[in-house]
Amino acid sequence: MNENLLRTLRCPISLELFTDPVIAQDGYTYERAAIKSWWARRRRINAEGQIKSPMTGQVLCSATVIPNLAGNMDKLGLVSDHVNTKLLESSANRHWTNISLSFINFFCCICLVIYFILNQDSSLVSSI
Repeated sequence: MNENLLRTLRCPISLELFTDPVIAQDGYTYERAAIKSWWARRRRINAEGQIKSPMTGQVLCSATVIPNLAGNMDKLGLVSDHVNTKLLESSANRHWTNISLSFINFFCCICLVIYFILNQDSSLVSSI
């Protein structure tokens, strides 16, 4: 994967790949644990107890975050696109291409199941 794609899959605070991406009131996506920890540390330092954006420094009204499900799906899509590209590049002939495409479809199903398991939505997993 190129560096720009990897940058979009990483938390701007921890620089780790997202596993639980959330959107804060500043509109940026962060890893849940990283943003909560960042705010907790800054509140102890800041005498007013203000919550500020790590990206803009602006005071936020609240520490409420919402899950960024689109971020999770984008991550799965980018990973499967990367696998798709690499498999197709390594295919020597049409026979191998067909096998590779079948593998990619299987891989995408596995990605979706893992996504739903990680987000603890077992009702969706059981219907697949």
